[in-house]
Amino acid sequence: MSQADTRTETDTMGAVEVPADRYWGAQTQRSIGNFPIGDERMPVPLIRALGLIKKAAAETNAALGVLDADIARAIADAATEVADGTLDDHFPLVVWQTGSGTQTNMNANEVIANRAIEMLDGEIGAKSPVHPNDHVNASQSSNDTFPTAMHIATALETHDRLLPALDRMIAALNEKAREFDDIVKIGRTHTQDATPLTLGQEFSGYAAALDLSRTRIDHDLVNVYALAQGGTAVGTGLNAPKGFATGFAARIAEATGLPFKTAPNKFAALASHAALTDFHGSLNALAADLFKIANDIRFLGSGPRSGLGELILPANEPGSSIMPGKVNPTQAEALSMVATQIMGNHTTITMAAAQGHFELNVFKPVIALNVLQSIRLAADAMASFTERCLEGIEPDRARIAELVERSLMLVTALAPHVGYDTAAAIAKAAHANGTTLREEAVGGGHVSGEDFDRIVRHERAQTVTGPAKRVIENVEDYPRPPALERVDDTIRIVFAGQTVAETDEAYRVLETFHAPTYYLPMAAYAEGVLQPGEGSSLCEWKGQASYFDIVTNGQRASRAAWSYLRPTPDFAPIKGFFAVYAEPMDACFVGGERVTPQPGNFYGGWVTSRITGSVKGAPGTTHW
Repeated sequence: MSQADTRTETDTMGAVEVPADRYWGAQTQRSIGNFPIGDERMPVPLIRALGLIKKAAAETNAALGVLDADIARAIADAATEVADGTLDDHFPLVVWQTGSGTQTNMNANEVIANRAIEMLDGEIGAKSPVHPNDHVNASQSSNDTFPTAMHIATALETHDRLLPALDRMIAALNEKAREFDDIVKIGRTHTQDATPLTLGQEFSGYAAALDLSRTRIDHDLVNVYALAQGGTAVGTGLNAPKGFATGFAARIAEATGLPFKTAPNKFAALASHAALTDFHGSLNALAADLFKIANDIRFLGSGPRSGLGELILPANEPGSSIMPGKVNPTQAEALSMVATQIMGNHTTITMAAAQGHFELNVFKPVIALNVLQSIRLAADAMASFTERCLEGIEPDRARIAELVERSLMLVTALAPHVGYDTAAAIAKAAHANGTTLREEAVGGGHVSGEDFDRIVRHERAQTVTGPAKRVIENVEDYPRPPALERVDDTIRIVFAGQTVAETDEAYRVLETFHAPTYYLPMAAYAEGVLQPGEGSSLCEWKGQASYFDIVTNGQRASRAAWSYLRPTPDFAPIKGFFAVYAEPMDACFVGGERVTPQPGNFYGGWVTSRITGSVKGAPGTTHW
């Protein structure tokens, strides 16, 4: 590189030649030379989180009188370019560096300082009027900045990538559960034939498992919102002015729309990464469920002639370079490979998190790499699997019916009528002789042909119309005035990562064009989560409603719940019961199904797959 291609930058160890077209400085250039290890660059989401951090720090320092307003503004403007990705090419460092992430923090300080100098018409590399340490890194240390970036990047990637992909997959599974709800198939346990269920029930199990994974993720994010910034070098806050930590966290919360807060104990925030280990545990559990679902679907789609063949999977590409016409379950294979990678990442994160010697964990970059990789891979793989496989799955009804007819496990329905031992003997005889259950049961004189048909038909009917069968209701058929009825399902509400209410003793109100509104008894709510809120409203049918806030884990949802303390006579059973708006909650569930809020954020109905028809929305929309 010629002298014209470089400029001279300095640090405490002397002068270093740096590419002239790059904003980084001496410490970044030294790191490039000192750590030629692999090609795993520091994750882009973490770099962009550093941009948010430096902007918030500059603004907080200006407010506290630490920085001149013009310098702070230039730093904030340059940091914004880092946060929005404009300067991604100026962050060349690999993950394999100092375990505190110091080189990457200085990379950010140098890039932002030089860009700010350029904005102020100064000379890049002069460290004036903006200095990377004195100004960009003011009130900070790498030891509190890097873990803060880890938490911010994790939370943002989870909300921006992971949860939308997970929600789409859950919705697709629920849709398939509805679509397949009338298809009776043979169940399997231990990979052997078992009693029947519907294909819809099988898919509803997949959806419910992922719903639980989402709840775990929401819950485990709560501790990720706690930020180390303000602890500086060892957690004491040396060189950070009073009010810096809280002011900084408030600015990050405002910039991201997420409930970030300052960590209550900065010593733990620097030395321990249990919050990320715990959070990644929820990703590990998600990976286990994804692996199981992917494997089930590819085995159910095996064949097309020599396998189970119950599902017809979309054909996306040729499957073999030697066998013409072969099509493989590639999306399921990709998803299961991603799941194994996430499981391996969890082992790495666990080991790295255990290295918090004394006041500082020095395995931070490898933790960040693995957490962010798991989020990205899970999000991408779920999105791809949902779009290119799940949404296009079709049942092979003829094959499913054939396997039901051939199964010996329908004999379970005979057991209450002929006894367990006799039923077992019938099944064994049918298997040994290559006959049907009906032939052995009737031929052996155990039941009449008429009774056999009635019993087995009843077993199949129970599969379709039993408790797991969901009755679809049209909201246009709901009454007005509204009706009140008890609910058989379990109702659960999650807020701020905590289950704040759960009950099997709820009521629901049904009204024309409205999604059902669910009322839970006071005893269903965790102690202290319901606190009196502001205002009231009048319902012509139920009476005057009083509003309540929901408060837990340091978060408050204002006027999120309401109750009729003195209801009209027709609604007397819900006196002292409380309904909740779904929109401000993390999640609300009816019978294990995650609900969506009634459109418009005006009414408090909960929309599930069990209702159809046109639902009333905000004032001025349809049905007003």
